[in-house]
Amino acid sequence: MISDLVVNEEIKKYVRKPLGKIIRESQLSANFKGNVICVGDKVTLTCAKLQLMPKVAIVDYKVMRKKISAKDKRQLKKYGTIKLRAKNKAGTISLEAWNKVREALEFTGAIVKVEIDGEEDLLTLAAILNGDVGDTVIYGQPGKGIVVVQITEKKKQEIADMLIQEKAREFLKKFKGTTVIVHDSDADGMSSAVMFTHYVGKRKNKVIQRTSDGATISPHLKEEITGLNANNLIILDLGGEARNTIKELSQRMNVLIIDHHKMFEDDFGKALYLNPQFFNVPDDYTSPTSFLSWQICRNIDWLAAAGIIADKGFLPAQEFLKKVKKKYSKINLNYLVDLLNAADAKEKTKEAVQILLKSKSPQDLINSEIARWEKEVNGEISRLVEEHKQKALFIAGGKVILYEVTPKFYLRGEIANKIQEIYPDKIVIIGEIKK
Repeated sequence: MISDLVVNEEIKKYVRKPLGKIIRESQLSANFKGNVICVGDKVTLTCAKLQLMPKVAIVDYKVMRKKISAKDKRQLKKYGTIKLRAKNKAGTISLEAWNKVREALEFTGAIVKVEIDGEEDLLTLAAILNGDVGDTVIYGQPGKGIVVVQITEKKKQEIADMLIQEKAREFLKKFKGTTVIVHDSDADGMSSAVMFTHYVGKRKNKVIQRTSDGATISPHLKEEITGLNANNLIILDLGGEARNTIKELSQRMNVLIIDHHKMFEDDFGKALYLNPQFFNVPDDYTSPTSFLSWQICRNIDWLAAAGIIADKGFLPAQEFLKKVKKKYSKINLNYLVDLLNAADAKEKTKEAVQILLKSKSPQDLINSEIARWEKEVNGEISRLVEEHKQKALFIAGGKVILYEVTPKFYLRGEIANKIQEIYPDKIVIIGEIKK
């Protein structure tokens, strides 16, 4: 997390439902897996009474927003070998509290108490997201009992995606006037751009799409965005390497970034940067931008599925993909991926996005000009794969394959994948000579 998170009503509704298994006090056990994190005064006191010593206890000296008794407070004050403090307003997860929870979990061989000046109710989410997979979070659910959450990759992903979805929707309510969408050229970026165009366009806002220059925003593209006098900018499936440009643009327009790549910076000016990486989601469960976009926009499920499959987001989107495959049982979703990849290979992303915007069904895409592009690209892939038999070099005792290609389209990755399938136990190195 890179800034304070003010939660909306939808997030509050989510937290009001038990995030794990409801148990009775008598079922509390010292056999919980991993580190145990207690959130709340009452549940911490209960664990202490039963001689269950959690690694981390998060308390605010209140129960149901009322101060606890002097006796209970004295007992809690004695708890913990290390004490940390943080401020956290009601209805928020402050960056300060987030960092203190993370710091508490980094101590070894100590019992850490995090004292909250304000309210700790929402810090259950911080505990789950900062805890390790296999750790246990215990908290009290008003009117229901004690809730035990076993931290899993899926639970982390579910919470991170929900926070991203709600913060994005809330931010998008500010959008008026012209919106520019800058997106990556691949299937993940294209599908996301189309979903957001429809979502923002429903509010009668003018939407303009632009494809990024690789992983960044070039000076030329920055100048073009500025020249469009746009009020809003949405950046999809990229952003980290364009940090300085984003900071500058965020001074004059609303900027929203949805991305899933690893990040090494956290200062993006006034832009709202939403990325599962900020919430400690394991790599295999980090949702691709297309799945995040679908969760925000809730439109064009078949196109979202194509973007997800192309980016190999099978684990985070497992249930979603099952539903889409069942709904479109007569459609080969992998073929839709091939169509989008062909547009990228032929550097026709701009044209493909316009075709996708007009496509009301997957069949419309299948019947479009992109199908012809796919045949051309597939033919070129077949040619280059066949030619490797004569032109590739097998070195290091046949363990390494060197193959230099001069493709008509951008296909280095595709060729490498195809040849790797033929030789799964060898190292494949592809060199591309551009005409």
